[in-house]
Amino acid sequence: MPGRRGEGRHAKAWIEGVACSLDAAVEAALARLRESRHPLFAGLGCDMDGTRSLVRLARRVGASIDHLSSTATGLELAVARDMGSFFTTPGEAVARADTLLVLGSALDGTGTELLDRVFETAPKLAARGAPRRVIWVGRPLKGKARSSRLEITSLQVPASQIATLLAALRARLAGRPVGKASISASRLQAVVEKLREAQFGVAIWCSPPQEVLAIEALTGLVRDLNGHTRFSCVPVCAADNAAGVAMALTWLTGFPSNIDFSQGQPEHDPWRFDAARLARSGEADLALWVSAYRDHWPDWADEVPMIALTSRSDGARRPHALVQIAVGTPGVDHDTVDYSSASGHLAFRRATARETIPSVAAVVDRFCAALIEPGKALR
Repeated sequence: MPGRRGEGRHAKAWIEGVACSLDAAVEAALARLRESRHPLFAGLGCDMDGTRSLVRLARRVGASIDHLSSTATGLELAVARDMGSFFTTPGEAVARADTLLVLGSALDGTGTELLDRVFETAPKLAARGAPRRVIWVGRPLKGKARSSRLEITSLQVPASQIATLLAALRARLAGRPVGKASISASRLQAVVEKLREAQFGVAIWCSPPQEVLAIEALTGLVRDLNGHTRFSCVPVCAADNAAGVAMALTWLTGFPSNIDFSQGQPEHDPWRFDAARLARSGEADLALWVSAYRDHWPDWADEVPMIALTSRSDGARRPHALVQIAVGTPGVDHDTVDYSSASGHLAFRRATARETIPSVAAVVDRFCAALIEPGKALR
């Protein structure tokens, strides 16, 4: 049973905001899952083990899954699906790219490690002794990135004008005239020539600050450059293991997000199974929100009854949730395998401050075990 309000200041679970034991929270969550006609699983900020467990539970209760709609990785996948694209790995970019087209926001967060590796490494495809060319678009380049191994062309434009600049570069590459642009015509042409002369060029960006039009313009520019040279893309993936979860969902279900199991087999529809739409329309009568990497909540949190598996709160006010269970942060509280933006593949990370707080997989496996039909094995 839940304790009195104000008790359990260090409790790891709550029922309607009242501290309780983990067992009580699990039972309360199970009762809601059993009653739900159409549960929604969203957020999915968890590691690979957590994703596998959530798919098993979604199959068991006939849930919809959406963790990408309106997010950076979701926008990238939508653009790639609609336009096609060229992608390479961070390792290939570091080792071989003699020319980089970088949207400056990539230095935020997870992009720093990748760009540091790129800036400190001599590319194999550059002429002997020649510096790596970097065309930097966006806010000013930080001084620490300057090096004799780099030839930097900085195009300082506001984020709102990046899409327009990329469209102008694409037009000049095709030999079409360009009207008013954020840089001079001569400088615009010089940048186009540097891109065209690349032996192997790579575009690097971080999506959250970028508009979908900027991603589309960059994708189109890279596609056009492949008519003259070799050019590819390395998006610096969003936080919360979004790319890793998309990979896991794809190999487990065939789809990266917007999946529904109400008919038994996975069904995909980007509009019908959009988390925000399902919550606000009332089609989903229960949400299971997962955010193990940070204390993060969706903007539709008050639109649908919610079970939340979140990282330990920093004391800020929590949105209302029927049940909230604090779960361990992957790579901090427990060992994990998740996606590394710096290397471009799944990587093992040992816990840095191991705690007994349960992982997403441990909590969800308890749900699965309790919901399993007698005589059937847990798959």
